[in-house]
Amino acid sequence: RMDMGMYYFYHPLDLSTWHVSTTGSGNNVGTAEYPLPAIQTGIGRAGIGDTVLVAAGTYTENINYNGKNISVIGEDRETTIIDGDDNGQRVVYILNGGGALSGFTIQNGHAQGGYPNGRGGGIRIYSASPTLTNLKMINNTASDGGGAIYTLYCNSLMSDIIIDGNSASG
Repeated sequence: RMDMGMYYFYHPLDLSTWHVSTTGSGNNVGTAEYPLPAIQTGIGRAGIGDTVLVAAGTYTENINYNGKNISVIGEDRETTIIDGDDNGQRVVYILNGGGALSGFTIQNGHAQGGYPNGRGGGIRIYSASPTLTNLKMINNTASDGGGAIYTLYCNSLMSDIIIDGNSASG
């Protein structure tokens, strides 16, 4: 793939599956042998229809699908954690895209502010229809609604989701 965005990026392999691991480096390769260091980096490299495979570990970040129809798949929801670090943002944002999100614990998101920023502390889905499966949502908060998950204008399939210890005021 070639990316003629702000920074030139050439990938010598034609990947449709991008690998992410806490032991990854910034080498921009994304293979199983040379994984990327962050989930958002994998999302940034992924094209429409691609898959981002995430190895077990704790990833302290907030991810945004950036309108892409991709699948982000964690190794296991008990051992693959996306931690929002209570930094005032939701953990996962899916806007105008879709695909899938599976195999993660989503924790410590904190959506704050008025509408629409204060909705969906763990996950916010807007005008998208992703499939959400095998997730655990814990300790997420929102100041205006949807502590764990907030959806608007979507037709998502959701199954096998544990929601515990989330809160919203509003």
